[in-house]
Amino acid sequence: MLLGSKIIRFAAIAVASTFLLALIGCRSHTAPGRPRVVVSTFPVFDLVRRIADGDADVALAKPGSASPVAGEPSGVQLAVSVGLGFDPWMKSINAKRSLQVGDRVPTLPSPDGRGIDPYVWLDPQRARLIAKVIAEDLSRVDSAHARQYRARAAELDRAIEALDKEVEAKAKSWQGEVKVDRSQLAYFIERYRIAVAPAEAGGHQAVIDPIGGDGVSDTYESVVRRVVSAIDSSREKG
Repeated sequence: MLLGSKIIRFAAIAVASTFLLALIGCRSHTAPGRPRVVVSTFPVFDLVRRIADGDADVALAKPGSASPVAGEPSGVQLAVSVGLGFDPWMKSINAKRSLQVGDRVPTLPSPDGRGIDPYVWLDPQRARLIAKVIAEDLSRVDSAHARQYRARAAELDRAIEALDKEVEAKAKSWQGEVKVDRSQLAYFIERYRIAVAPAEAGGHQAVIDPIGGDGVSDTYESVVRRVVSAIDSSREKG
């Protein structure tokens, strides 16, 4: 029994270490005194880091092959997740404050009818709402920089508004039905009133990456623009 307890305890330490290393690997420099913020997925992470800029230490937390141990990592002032069943492992982070952005915007049912679609950021108008609530939650954990967070959120809002207008103009040029997998694009489809061909119609369907974050220069805008490019490509291939 004692040996079994030691094995379990060792395994728990190993899992916690794996998760912490994942965080450390994707963090930039940690400065003393900065609030520590952990974000679950890249598009939301990009919004957070641009609002935080140099006033908070923002980490993109990716779960490893094992689930993180409850209560790790410590010292997190704000944990930002999507919620809606997208990133349940974030609940194990012991943060002083938690924000689930999916709870702060209007949602749509999942295309398969099983729950709520979590890909809320693919509608830039919802992303603008998300940016505002991020700024407010950062202001609550770090009131000394509240003015800066809100100013950067306003600047980001203008950038996303410009993106929204750009995509709207492009979507109007798509004549007829678009061949695309609905499973991750409910918000994008609703926002731009896209007519989607039924799956049985055949032809080349657009392959969408709704998360991104693979490149150093990746941004929220590049994630949305890749959706547009994928749809353009599918239309060219028929």
